[in-house]
Amino acid sequence: MWNEGLSFSVVIVTCAIALISAAIAFGRREKALWIYAAGFSSMAASFAFFILQGKVTPWIGIILPNSLILIFHCCIAWGIRSFYGYPRQWPWRFWLYIFTYLASLLVFTFVHPSFAPRGIIVSAFIIVLTAEFLAVLVREISSMPGAIRYPVTFFLFPFIIFHAVRIALISLHIGDGDLFMSPGAVATFTLSCTMFFSVLWAGSLMILDSTRLVHAMEKKNSMLADLALKDGLTGLFNRHFLDHTIQVEMQRHDRYGEPLSLIMIDLDHFKRVNDLYGHDAGDAVLMESAKRIGGAIRQSDFLFRWGGEEFLVLAPHTDRDGAAALAAKLRERLVASPVPPVDTVTA
Repeated sequence: MWNEGLSFSVVIVTCAIALISAAIAFGRREKALWIYAAGFSSMAASFAFFILQGKVTPWIGIILPNSLILIFHCCIAWGIRSFYGYPRQWPWRFWLYIFTYLASLLVFTFVHPSFAPRGIIVSAFIIVLTAEFLAVLVREISSMPGAIRYPVTFFLFPFIIFHAVRIALISLHIGDGDLFMSPGAVATFTLSCTMFFSVLWAGSLMILDSTRLVHAMEKKNSMLADLALKDGLTGLFNRHFLDHTIQVEMQRHDRYGEPLSLIMIDLDHFKRVNDLYGHDAGDAVLMESAKRIGGAIRQSDFLFRWGGEEFLVLAPHTDRDGAAALAAKLRERLVASPVPPVDTVTA
């Protein structure tokens, strides 16, 4: 009765996880989340059938629940491959795992009935599929923040150790019984750890999912910030960012008396470039000019696209003579070589 109660508890926990996963998957429309939900559903069904073990035929009490356990771990390995967009999300070797597993179960259920080899086979295949999950996670670990990278990865090792210990206990004939649900230490140990690791699996998968969402949001926020502060064509700061930057630099100038200079750069005859060569050529001239100017200023200087063919350099710690020398250097850099398909660009 004790083990049946633990098995029923596993059913309740995994049912709750399956419902939460399905609700999130329904809202997000993501394949990986549906796969996880299916996996936890199969786990719940598995332990529900284990409760019936010894009261029904071996097909329902042994083959079916053990097969559902393998489906859970296949779904976890399949889901992580789908989560990271692998082209072959269900590789052929997964079918080999399933065929070998089922064949072994049938042999040790009907030909040579014995719980010990069945228990060892189940844990061995779980270790293999957990290694499949871990292999994907290790490849993708660089995309995770450092704060969660190692906790999420290393929780898998205690899970693998748990199944290795289970194999050792079964091999040493500790808690022998004819069936998994027979009263004994191995079944109690397995059921208790299964409940713990089911929650840990669910939490880790949710952490991976939420981390990816946060990363995507940060990336979009960065893109929006760039759109707000940078020119879309040249990648230079725009006039909105200039308004903020020049106020800060003027305050520093007023407070500490540090020199501050502005250099306005206007490309010559730019309208003629557009008229003769087309707007694509004009864009190429603007991008190349921005590159040459940006390569000639200091790291402490700011380069803005003022508008059209006009650029502006804000040069802190630079007096009028220094600004004049920098302006001459910029003009020389612009005319140093032609800009295809246009000839030399002057300013």
